[in-house]
Amino acid sequence: MIPFEITDDDIRSTETALQCDFSADEQKRALKERSSVDIQAAPGSGKTTLLVAKLAILSQQWPYPSRGMCVLSHTNVAREEIEKQLASHPTASALLGYPHFIGTIQSFAHEFLALPYLRGLGMHPRIVDDSRFAAAAKRLVGNRKYWHAGNHLKKHQNSAEKIISTLRFSGPDLDLTCDGTIPRTGTPTFAAFNELKWDLAKDGIFRFDDMMAFAQRALRDMPPLGDIVSTRFPAVFFDEMQDTDDLQEQVVMAAFGGRSAVQRFGDRNQGIFDDDRELTPSSFPSNGYIDLAGSRRFGAHIAAAASTLTKTLPQIIAGNPERTEKAHTIFLFDDATISSVMPAFGKLVLQQFPQDRDHKLVVKAVGCRKTGSGAKLPRHIGDYWDGFEATHTSKLAALPSLIGYVRRARALALEHESLHAAAPALWDGVFAFLHSHSCKLRSGETISKRTLIRELDEQKSDSSAVLLGVVRDLCMGAVPEQTTWPAATAALVSSLATILPTGAGGAADEFLFWNDTLSPTNATQSTRSNVFEYVEGERRLNITMNTIHGVKGETHDATLVLTTSTNQLFDLKEALPLLSLTGQERNKASIPKLLMTLFVGITRPKDLLCLAIPGDQCTQPQLDALVALGWSIEDLRQLAAGREPAAAA
Repeated sequence: MIPFEITDDDIRSTETALQCDFSADEQKRALKERSSVDIQAAPGSGKTTLLVAKLAILSQQWPYPSRGMCVLSHTNVAREEIEKQLASHPTASALLGYPHFIGTIQSFAHEFLALPYLRGLGMHPRIVDDSRFAAAAKRLVGNRKYWHAGNHLKKHQNSAEKIISTLRFSGPDLDLTCDGTIPRTGTPTFAAFNELKWDLAKDGIFRFDDMMAFAQRALRDMPPLGDIVSTRFPAVFFDEMQDTDDLQEQVVMAAFGGRSAVQRFGDRNQGIFDDDRELTPSSFPSNGYIDLAGSRRFGAHIAAAASTLTKTLPQIIAGNPERTEKAHTIFLFDDATISSVMPAFGKLVLQQFPQDRDHKLVVKAVGCRKTGSGAKLPRHIGDYWDGFEATHTSKLAALPSLIGYVRRARALALEHESLHAAAPALWDGVFAFLHSHSCKLRSGETISKRTLIRELDEQKSDSSAVLLGVVRDLCMGAVPEQTTWPAATAALVSSLATILPTGAGGAADEFLFWNDTLSPTNATQSTRSNVFEYVEGERRLNITMNTIHGVKGETHDATLVLTTSTNQLFDLKEALPLLSLTGQERNKASIPKLLMTLFVGITRPKDLLCLAIPGDQCTQPQLDALVALGWSIEDLRQLAAGREPAAAA
């Protein structure tokens, strides 16, 4: 249990500090709750802000010098958002260091469960990374010692990459598994793969999944470990609980048992990342959960539409009454007019928003699928605009030199006018530099921004401030030139001197060489792809096209949800009976998954929601009902007969 009560005065003080309003009864209940509880939060309900507020209140009165709060998230993006908000609070910033922990479930399992167990076995992980494991495994399998494994890969070339790249330990028994197929236990080939895997482990090279397996093993073989961890962290908070998979949940809950106060925040209706788990029973939210049904993001119209799609956990979402409703529109089209959907949406956005906001607008068009086949349109996002690149990925490739990372970071800083957007790209360069010299932390942890900063400060008080200053200057300072580059690299090397081996970072260090091979344009290509530009007179509007999975967690000014299909099952067509309140969903196993994904899509916008649906997939009673519910209908098939729609630039 949380060791002290939270009062109304505490809440009012935090409202002032964070400039937020927590006057709703359910918000107050969540802030004051001291025992284990689940918080089911509707999109835009301020879930993360509420969590940060609770952490801020607790930080003001936390009584333990060596026991802390544990804040767990599913992704690094969620973790960084929490850290960013905590850093701006006068007392909550203390939670960014010992004895507290803020990180992903993966990093928690690694640091507090797997790592102590592995050290006890005399093993010291130095690399925990899927891609680097794959590279090491491919190199090693050529050794004659593993002849049977190498021979198996030669005979099964179609699956060889999948087998060797994904060898992993699974479960507390550390069973050897992979995404492909290898011979059964007891065969020479299995023995060769198993020996290769253990040799890599003894050399400190692991996959992320391996750490979860060793965490399970540690909890099974060392029962006191759970008592130790729960004593260290009497209060535990989960963010984005709906995206936590069953294994992660089992490991962490086994670690804390019923000993710590565990409070879990999430939205069951947005759990779209694990298709096999979406429709299986989940422990979240448990009985007695707190229902945060009010959204600050959008108004009553979007809230009402979203409520019809809360099929996993029914919830009546309340919209923000301060949000002025705009012309939420359904575009009807056919094969001949599908290319008019994007221009029509762009035109509507410019009509609905003033010109002085054009450069600040976040406008996106999203769909469930970016690839696919079928006899009838629309199959995927690319059917709406032939400039869409289905194979595009936002993951930036590794670069051969530090100056490449600097140029990439500076280009992102220029594009987003933000150090927060640029710094991660520069940190990638710092980590690549450290990995090129096989640097290790004394703690044995994987090198990350958090662990690196902590170790620097442990060796010399506030030395991390020097590194942070170098990162800031490289991202936002004077433009690097060949004449000034040696001084810049010298500053970086000096800031990392206690981590780098003797002599590293000298004049012969190829990673620090100046070169002109990577331009700022190339560095930001991935952030500029799949942007449809709509032009009307002197006004320009960029509309980013992406999958719904790709925009999960985002907030837009305007969102267009595009119909896509899987095996001739058209997603928005299946949602129409619910959205129009004229019927129920069809009894088909895959439909609830589609509705859940659409729910995430239609809850992204603050102000304007639009849908693109083939005209022949809407019945007249459905259209009449939608109009009565406040939707505008724009039939592009009829408009095409009278005028040409505006074109994209």
